[in-house]
Amino acid sequence: MFAQKNNGRVLVKVAVALLVVVVAGVFVWRRLESVARVKIVGRGLASDAVTGSVSVAADGGYKEVKSEAGGKVIDAQAINKGEHFKKGDPLVQLDTTDIQRLIDESKRNFEATQKRIEIELKDNPEEKVAEDALETAKRLLRLNNVSEEQVKAAERALNAIRRRLDLAKFDRQKAEDDYKARMEDLELQKKRMTVLAPPVDGEVKEPATWEGALIGQGQVIATVFSNARIVSALISEESFGKIRIGQKARLRLLSQGSMSFDAKVSKLLTTADASQRFEVYLDVLVDDPKKIPHLLKPGSTGEVTVNDEVTFSGISQSRFVCPGSTGGKNWPAQTVTRLLFNSFMGAVL
Repeated sequence: MFAQKNNGRVLVKVAVALLVVVVAGVFVWRRLESVARVKIVGRGLASDAVTGSVSVAADGGYKEVKSEAGGKVIDAQAINKGEHFKKGDPLVQLDTTDIQRLIDESKRNFEATQKRIEIELKDNPEEKVAEDALETAKRLLRLNNVSEEQVKAAERALNAIRRRLDLAKFDRQKAEDDYKARMEDLELQKKRMTVLAPPVDGEVKEPATWEGALIGQGQVIATVFSNARIVSALISEESFGKIRIGQKARLRLLSQGSMSFDAKVSKLLTTADASQRFEVYLDVLVDDPKKIPHLLKPGSTGEVTVNDEVTFSGISQSRFVCPGSTGGKNWPAQTVTRLLFNSFMGAVL
């Protein structure tokens, strides 16, 4: 009897151990097996990933900044290669000594002329004397002591004095107007001797002058480019029809190594190049727009995948796309296994 009880206990323990082993095996098998994830889909247009070559350019390209005036360069620190600037910042300063001398001289001459005319017009006794002489002549004419011709002569003398005073006032006003125009012209010339940056934020690509150099009017002082970027992709003719404005894309530039950027299609150009490739503009999505000039360098090249949601970038990812209404390519719903990183076609039900 005791032997039978022991045998029964042994059998129970063996059964429990086998059950544990079976459960563990099933669990491990389920974790390692390749699973095809299936989703019920309907018919529609096929979603196809499109790739293309990418290039980055500064918006507006490279621009030459020219000086509107000639002179000697006394400050050119702002145009060192790689220097950044804000729109309207001074880039080059020319020597304004000569123009400032003209400004000071014109101011002195104007003030002297105005002072002379002021003295001439202030409390001038000639007009008063002429007025008194005319009144005396008129009074004597009434007494028949002078002739009418003498009265007319007194009137002419008074009118001549008044005319001369009016001309002096006119000359004073004209001198003031001429002075203002002269000052505006000289100040404009002085202002042009400070060469300003274009009306965009940007960076200096190449300086074209230096401190101490003598430059002429219209001479190039630097080549610059904007911080704004144009990112374009060249798409083959057979793939261009699959591109739509607003589609998501994944961008990678050789200058940034393994870093990639999210983007979206912003514009489609309808003319092809000599190789029958069409150009597509992309808006690159960056968390901080201030980083764009640093991350997207003009001249950089790379590749882009438009509609990249149908491609894989890691394990355990599913992609559900469907065939076209006329059949077309049999694009599958897929999955990637943890173990083999392979993709498998799922059933379309």
